[in-house]
Formats: sequence, C-alpha cells, structure tokens
Amino acid sequence: MSERGSLKVWIFLSTLSIALMIAGLKLGDRHGLLAGFLAALAINGLVFFYGDLRLLKRFHGEQLEGQDPWGLLSRLEALAARAEIPTPRLFLVGLATPTTMSIGMSSGRAAILVSQGLVREFSPDEVEAVLAFEIARLKNHATVGSTAAAAITAGIAKIARALDQYLFLQAIFKPRPGTLGPAMRLTQPLIALLARVAIGRKQFLKSDQVAAQLIGNPERLARVLWKLHSYQTTRPFEVSPSDTPLFVVSPLTTSFWYKYLQLQPTLERRIRLLVGHYPL
Repeated sequence: MSERGSLKVWIFLSTLSIALMIAGLKLGDRHGLLAGFLAALAINGLVFFYGDLRLLKRFHGEQLEGQDPWGLLSRLEALAARAEIPTPRLFLVGLATPTTMSIGMSSGRAAILVSQGLVREFSPDEVEAVLAFEIARLKNHATVGSTAAAAITAGIAKIARALDQYLFLQAIFKPRPGTLGPAMRLTQPLIALLARVAIGRKQFLKSDQVAAQLIGNPERLARVLWKLHSYQTTRPFEVSPSDTPLFVVSPLTTSFWYKYLQLQPTLERRIRLLVGHYPL
C-alpha cells in the first residue's frame, strides 16, 4: 500500500504548524509564539477530529448496516478484500445526482458516501465500478489528503465568507447572483494551491488504474466516468469548492473562478489512459 499520499499530508501539516509558530514569534515574541502554537493546534484538531464529522453532517449521510436492498455491502467487502484493505463504512446520502466520495484520515475511520441517485440510475455492475474507484483511493491513501485539504480550505472559506458578510463587502461591490464575494475571490487561489499541494491530480489517475484492475474491466470504468460526468453536467448540485476533491468527478462548473478549483483531471485524459482512445 502506497503511503506517499498520507506522507505529503503529514509534511504539509507539520510545515504549516512550524510556519505559524515562527510567524507568531517574529510578530509577537513569546506571546506571538503561543498564539501561533494555538493556531497550529486548532488547525490540526480541525483536520483530525472534525474533518470526517463535518462532511457526514453536511451531506446527511446515513450508514448502511444490515438491510441493504442494493447489495452494496457485499460488493464493497469483496472489493476491499481484493485490495487488501479493511472494509470502510458505507453511507447513503440524499443527493439526486449520481456521485460518490470517500473520506477518512485513517483506515479505521474511512468511509464511502454514495448518493441515492447513483443506486437509482446505475446498474449493479456500474455501482461496483464506482465503489472500486473509491476503494482504490483508500488503498492509495488519497482520502487522507483530500479530507485534510477539505477541512483546512473549508475553514479558510468560512473566514472569507464572514468577511464578505459582516464587513458588508458584498453590499459595496454588489456581485452578480451566483458569483463570489471579493474576499472569497481572493482566497480561491489559496484554496486551489492547498488542494494541489495536499492531493495532486495524479492521485485520481492512479486510482483509476487500480480500480480498473480490481474489476478487471477498464472500459466499464471509463463508461461509468463518462456517465457520471454527464449527470453532473445536466443535474448539478450545490457544493462548497473546498469539498470538490472528495468526489469521483468534479461537481463544479467551468465558469468564473471554479475552473481553477477543479482538481480532477479532464474526462478525456482519464478515459484515454484507461482505454487508449476518446470518445468511447
């Protein structure tokens, strides 16, 4: 099992913590050092103890246990055994758009979230292909980076949103409906940079290859990715930009700043690497 993804996260969080304490020391001597230490402690606590819970609460995930009319649990157990990892928890979320995501800072806390739209619109074999991708992400420790990045960038986004609201910046600049406030716009490059440092696009491509091996059918996975992308284009749903790296395909549009926040490789590149040609 590759641990490179999780190692990047530990290095990133350690570097960020040290940088905060050094900045505090430079700005405020011992009191500044204490403030930097407390800030680092708060960030690490947010990542390790609140990251998973925040996402489960946000998407209203209901854990599947016992009764499973779709046979998801048995397929998930088989895929996890094939990948030689512990079987993650499985949650059903109330999204009409077919999609999945995986979260977890450790194998013992790993979870896969499956939308109701996926089990309604996709065949059992197609659902298995999507689950294989999420299992591949867990095997590659990709969820460690995405969960950590989502927690950190969500905190940054909350601060920026508060600046827009409570300092009346939105009233002054009067952004058009559906666009971001000025403080949120300024933080988007930082959010995109943090996501790329903690995760990287190659993680998705690597997970595609592992998933194709798990199901023994690269073309099936390629068709499922194309189908997921099509549903996302025609049936989009609201999602925070900080949470986009968690999804199997990007839920963001390509308008305004959003195109810079899409960490997932293009659909064409993913399909070409799986089956050697595009379109299907």
